[in-house]
Amino acid sequence: MERIGEFLYKYRYLCGLLIIVLAVVFDLNGSSIGMWNEAFSLPDNHVLAGTPRAIRTDEWRALTPMTISQNKAFSWFSDIIRGTRTDVFMIYPLPVLTPFILFRPFLAGYLVLGASRGLAFFWAARLVFLWLSSVELFYMLSKQKGLSALGATLIAFSPLIQWWFAVNSLVEMIIAGNYAVVAFDKYLSDQDTKKRAGYAFAIAWCAGVFGLSLYPAWMVPLAYVYLALAIWILVSRFGQIGMKRTDILITILAGVILLASVGIIVYISRDTIATVAGTAYPGARFETGGGMWKENFYYVFNAFYPTVGYFGSSNACETSAFMSFFPMGIVLGGMDVIARARKKSKQDLPVILMLALSVFFLIYCGVGFPGFLAEITLLSQSPAYRCIAIIGFIQILLMVRTLSRVERCENPGEKERTQTALAAETIVTALTAVILSAVAVYGGILCTEGYLGKKRALIMGLILTVIFFGMMNYQRFRVITNVLMVGLVFYAGATVNPVQKGLSTIYESELAGMIADVVAEDPGALWIVDDMNNEMTNYPIMMGAATVNSTNTYPALERWSAIDCDGANSDIYNRYAHIAVSIVSAGEGTGFELLAADNFKVNMTPGDLKTLQVDYILTDRELEKFSDSQVTFTLVGVDESDRRADNPDVRYRIYKVEGSKR
Repeated sequence: MERIGEFLYKYRYLCGLLIIVLAVVFDLNGSSIGMWNEAFSLPDNHVLAGTPRAIRTDEWRALTPMTISQNKAFSWFSDIIRGTRTDVFMIYPLPVLTPFILFRPFLAGYLVLGASRGLAFFWAARLVFLWLSSVELFYMLSKQKGLSALGATLIAFSPLIQWWFAVNSLVEMIIAGNYAVVAFDKYLSDQDTKKRAGYAFAIAWCAGVFGLSLYPAWMVPLAYVYLALAIWILVSRFGQIGMKRTDILITILAGVILLASVGIIVYISRDTIATVAGTAYPGARFETGGGMWKENFYYVFNAFYPTVGYFGSSNACETSAFMSFFPMGIVLGGMDVIARARKKSKQDLPVILMLALSVFFLIYCGVGFPGFLAEITLLSQSPAYRCIAIIGFIQILLMVRTLSRVERCENPGEKERTQTALAAETIVTALTAVILSAVAVYGGILCTEGYLGKKRALIMGLILTVIFFGMMNYQRFRVITNVLMVGLVFYAGATVNPVQKGLSTIYESELAGMIADVVAEDPGALWIVDDMNNEMTNYPIMMGAATVNSTNTYPALERWSAIDCDGANSDIYNRYAHIAVSIVSAGEGTGFELLAADNFKVNMTPGDLKTLQVDYILTDRELEKFSDSQVTFTLVGVDESDRRADNPDVRYRIYKVEGSKR
């Protein structure tokens, strides 16, 4: 086994490349687009393993459809999403044919491989490089191959990563941050000018990838983590930097190219940035933290999510976490500090920095900061319910670092320990493990609104007790501890997303063909999806239909103000939003209703349709009754084959809106 492990570690990048190639060749992805077949009550023969996750609507109902809508043009501005000119590079990034796609490398596959295999590349490459980059980071921390692989596995297959895998760019942030820190270490330690130049450009590129992730809720706390690691590297390498003039000039050049690239991107998307900055959501965000402490124990019940659906006021995504084994990172770090203090040894700087960050974030998440402090630390952009996940990330860093520093009988006194002393140590650590496990399970119970019942609580309590005990006695119980940790994270994370073959699922319904036929005949037409909440609003865009109430990644203020003349409802529609439209009679009148921070409903009259110049409506209702002297609803077609899962008697219909033409 050891020789196999050495071989896999040595050729890890070749193995990773092979996984990516196989995924692309066999057209495999982890998307939950199989949910579309459930929406149409069709059998799905393309899910090879696992279960499509209905809760992952941000992926299968939003991101993936929007990505597919780009399949032909790949332009920076799309006329399909929102049914008007929409920036698809800066906000909710999609594949765009531009040199700056280098900062969105995992979207590049769509440009050369097409939608289906591009999706396969997107899923496979991100997982592979998340694991590989984490191996590099943890090897830098531990200098042990086994521990680096363990740490990488705990990151890549954590429930948080897997439930949020496709959206919000957390994967890209971690990949870029990991490689940037490792490149910085090599940049300072390697004095070869050519290599140093390569590292400088690698750092600049990673900074661009990280910065353009554009999700501050995780970017800000993660930036603190990588900054702390960079400080440790700078201090430890300070005496051997030896910068030459050429090195400085090349580094400046890399920085200038990065700034110029970002400057051009910002200039092209300047109107988009201004619009988003002025939105009610998320642009007006100002957080001060507080109220989140027991949520550090989310990981305790995450293991059951893939097999036992979460119930409660929240959902599996919002309550997912890194498999951090909190508070063991802090406990092990504290033990390391105390042991070094007793021996009067030099403290381990990365442990000190990670402990300090843990306390910093715990205070912010648990107690909160005054407004001025939240603002100057930039944590005002990171809600406590997002920031708390990064505490889990830090715990894994602490665990790997401290476990790698476990004494290996280097102290003569250790060799002479009596059996009595060893037994006493075992008893103390066993009791400590039981107490910490009980605390973790109790914290999990407080979070779960009854989800973590007695049986599941007992199972997790036993597993965590053994793992915690093993960590505190890592020399003796290394193998069983590692096996349990890896087994738990695989069960909790690797089983979240399905193995899906291709995109055929999307195009198998009769409705898809009907929409595609209309688009082929009338490609410039404007569509609306009526009275189906948010279930189908992004379906037409996959067939190229420009849809008003597809996910509005930023508000179309001019459009909505046209039917909200006095602007009384601007706070409702001035936001990132999923939009439900319901056609109503002229007598009922136009109305806006905020359903959630990212969701609003519009009651739209026939006159509104004329004002907005809507051409077609996808609906599950009969709309002829809404025809009036100005607007007539003419039935184009009825989908007789597909059935709504929640109401098999309902038929999907397409209407042409006569009288609203430009």
